[in-house]
Formats: sequence, C-alpha cells, structure tokens
Amino acid sequence: MKPADLFAALAGIPRLEGARCRGRWELFDPQGCGESEQDVSERHDYAAALCMRCPSLSRCRSWVESLPPEERPEGVIAGVVPVFKKRRPRREARRRSA
Repeated sequence: MKPADLFAALAGIPRLEGARCRGRWELFDPQGCGESEQDVSERHDYAAALCMRCPSLSRCRSWVESLPPEERPEGVIAGVVPVFKKRRPRREARRRSA
C-alpha cells in the first residue's frame, strides 16, 4: 500500500471523541494467527460491551453503515461481533477399490 492510499483511507474515518475503543485496538481486531476461538470470543465480547457503553456508538454505527460492505473494517465495529464460520473437517479421501 502506498502512503497516499493509506492517507486517503484514514481521511474517511470520523473522529470519535471519547470513543472507548481508543488505545484498545487489540480487543477489536479479528482473530489472530494461533488464537483460539474461545480466546477471540471472550475478547470480542468484552470489546462489544465497551461499545455498548460508548458515547460515540451512534456516530460510529452511522459511519460503518455508510460504507459498502466490502470496505467495512474487520473485527468488532460499533458493537457488532463478527460471526465466524466454523470450518468443516476435511473429508478423508475415498479409498479406491482395487
């Protein structure tokens, strides 16, 4: 990503004074590499609880809803916890009958 692209992306993010997520980005991020589903679920539940008590919730939610779905940030945003699809176990390869 070029610096100009980064600055353009950041320019559209509203300044949310008093937002409870400030300085706590790690709570709101999507699942990290090697992080268990239970750990990420607990972290996201805590983040969503912070959002529900946030003075900037309505402005944050309005901003997120104004974005096209493909441009919305990942992780907990405006109190919405992402739904993870459970991976299906791979089926064992069928053995060839000889």
